[in-house]
Amino acid sequence: MREKLFSVLGPYRERKKWRLVVFEGEARKSMFADSADEALRLKESLLHLRDNPPERPLCAALNDYLAEKQAAGLHATSLRKLQAQLRAFLPQEIRLGELTAQGAAELYRDETLRVGRFGKIHAATHHLLLRSCKAFFEWAVTRGYLAANPFRAVKPIGKAKRGKPQLREDEARKLSALLLSAASQGEEAALALSVQLLMALRSAEVLALRVRDVDSSGWKLVVEGTKTANARRALPVKSEPLRLLLLRRCTGRKPDDLLFGTGRGRPYCTDFLWDNLRRYCVAAAVPIVCPHSLRGLHASLAVRHGASLKFVAEALGHGSDEITRRHYLAADALRESSLSQVAELLTPKPPAPEASPELDKLAEALCALSPEHLRKLLLAVASHR
Repeated sequence: MREKLFSVLGPYRERKKWRLVVFEGEARKSMFADSADEALRLKESLLHLRDNPPERPLCAALNDYLAEKQAAGLHATSLRKLQAQLRAFLPQEIRLGELTAQGAAELYRDETLRVGRFGKIHAATHHLLLRSCKAFFEWAVTRGYLAANPFRAVKPIGKAKRGKPQLREDEARKLSALLLSAASQGEEAALALSVQLLMALRSAEVLALRVRDVDSSGWKLVVEGTKTANARRALPVKSEPLRLLLLRRCTGRKPDDLLFGTGRGRPYCTDFLWDNLRRYCVAAAVPIVCPHSLRGLHASLAVRHGASLKFVAEALGHGSDEITRRHYLAADALRESSLSQVAELLTPKPPAPEASPELDKLAEALCALSPEHLRKLLLAVASHR
């Protein structure tokens, strides 16, 4: 493989000099020596360097790898996470060849025992790290920087749990009520978390929202997405209180201003949602969950109450409903959906009420109302139940 990429022809006599022609990829250049012997020695030296290249520093190889990922279109958020992940884990001061298979196994084993900010590192987290390391060193092998991938034989330790712990329905109602109440008092973190819970957005998607993304008088939220083309979507806002709070949040602000983070040039770090959600969970007296769990909770509740898994996956910005099913739904969500649909199908329906002139007049009056007046009437009725 290297001979095709790098070759040396000659030496050729050229007046009083001797010329070598060096091919490196598609590039070609000439090198000159004063004698045939000197040219042969230079050629031998070049071929030796080709066959025995100096070991590349790990940090330099990692920079090349990340640059290729960026050129290939990896989203900026994913690129930053990959960069932080690999630079924090791999020893940057060594050369690539210094990391042996035994050293790679020891590095990974130490990581599985490490205690982080929120306790011992989860298996899913260090499994992802191992996959990233294998991909990086496999890339280094294909580039000729290494003869073998030191992580190739390293096996993942422990069993990763799929999905995040989720709140029960009553707990979710308590948390949602508290968040909307706090948001009505002007707490932007509460409004951001309400958007995440009711609209099933990723944390980075919530924090990247701009004022102009609140569209159609607040009835639509446009999400640019942080991962793939599937993540770009426009979602209807079905909650009237949320719609009004979003419109109030946009009042007097420029279209390109961040929706959350007044005056900020860059979005908050996702820890902003993590820290505030812990606080609100404690205040609502519900189990502490992470922001990403709110997406899974949204998916589980939607499916339990009859929503199509395909449409739930689209709302979450997934390219496949298999991702939603495996990593976001609570284990019993599909089963409950199936039971409730069959129960509704087979349970006898109560007889229709007899015709009533009073009801007919009321129905005619309601039909005559404008959609806006009808919506206000329904909200007023709901508030008195």
